[in-house]
Amino acid sequence: MRSDIRGSSSPWLPFAFLVCFGAAFLLRPAPVWALTFYLGVLPATLYRLWRGPPLDWRDGNMVLTALLILWLVLTLLLGDNPGGGRVPKFLWGAICTSIFFIGLVTMLRDSPQSARRIGTVFIWFGGINAAFSVVFFFFQPSSRLVGWAETRHSILGALIIGACCLFAFDRALHERSHRYAHGAMTVLFLLFIVLTGSRGPLFSIAAAMAVLLLDVSRRVILLVLAAAIGIAAAIVFEPHLWAAIAQPMIERASYRPEIWSFTLDRVAERPWLGHGMAAYLGMTADFTFPHNLYLSSLFYSGIVGLCLLLALIVSVTTGLVRSLDRPGRRLILALWVLVLCGGLTDLGQVTEGPGTLWLTLWLPLGMATAALAADRVRRDSVGKAQGSAVSEAPERLHA
Repeated sequence: MRSDIRGSSSPWLPFAFLVCFGAAFLLRPAPVWALTFYLGVLPATLYRLWRGPPLDWRDGNMVLTALLILWLVLTLLLGDNPGGGRVPKFLWGAICTSIFFIGLVTMLRDSPQSARRIGTVFIWFGGINAAFSVVFFFFQPSSRLVGWAETRHSILGALIIGACCLFAFDRALHERSHRYAHGAMTVLFLLFIVLTGSRGPLFSIAAAMAVLLLDVSRRVILLVLAAAIGIAAAIVFEPHLWAAIAQPMIERASYRPEIWSFTLDRVAERPWLGHGMAAYLGMTADFTFPHNLYLSSLFYSGIVGLCLLLALIVSVTTGLVRSLDRPGRRLILALWVLVLCGGLTDLGQVTEGPGTLWLTLWLPLGMATAALAADRVRRDSVGKAQGSAVSEAPERLHA
């Protein structure tokens, strides 16, 4: 009976993912949102894998991702063990991240249209989150906006809303239907990011939006630049806006140089294997991780782990750049640029379980892996068809 159902896709996996993504913007605290993964995505993914067909593990990005996760798990055995259940916690986090990634790639392989549905969920559920957070900020003003649910951290929340912004901005640039609504959502998301006072995400969203602008007409680029210059001028020359937005960004200490210097000193203690994902940075009670994706990889997983991460980044980036002419690839590249730039000033363990990195790092990685794998399958099919045509030609001529 099992063989009778293998190979057919399940509608439950896309539905489970959409519920999980939408709930990330609404449900708090984090363990409540995580239930949508444990009760929805996890069983739906396992059921889908049981039905088959399996993923193509010959794919280069799948191999690199698997090696990276396996190495991170291995660091739990080789690295520091500070106690308190951190090793089992991060082991379970790595297992959940693996299932999330495999389920995401499988879903996008089965139904490529799910990528657009994910974007719709990010735009509208992220819009609800951003609108609520902005209104709450103005009624109870503080120095920095703090979001709701998974956007509750100023920096990480700004990166998540940055992904929402890219989905909306891409549709505003390329689609006539609902263009003004998507434009309004883009402005709302940018306002959220600015009010968080997070400098890293602000730079990251600017770089990512530039990727999308490279694919539009010069007139649109000039309009966007004029709007950006106008907003910047208003902030600079309006004293109230300057005092509320720009001045705190400029004057607030980041402590990044001190954190990174301390991290490099710790890296020197175990440069090749790292201290393990369960380790504490040990700087102060407030700074428990390196606040940099690449230094975090070096600290937790050593030179070996950093090389695996960089190899994956190069592979994905190269594949996306080479396929920019295909629909949707520039958006995936923009999402990828957002997290790579955002990782310069934040992010820690990449397999820590249900959390913000699933929405910022693993989502574009899964989308890129599925899209590039589909390209390879398409090229193989074309090559086989051409080879078959060439082999049949002499037979037709002989006949």
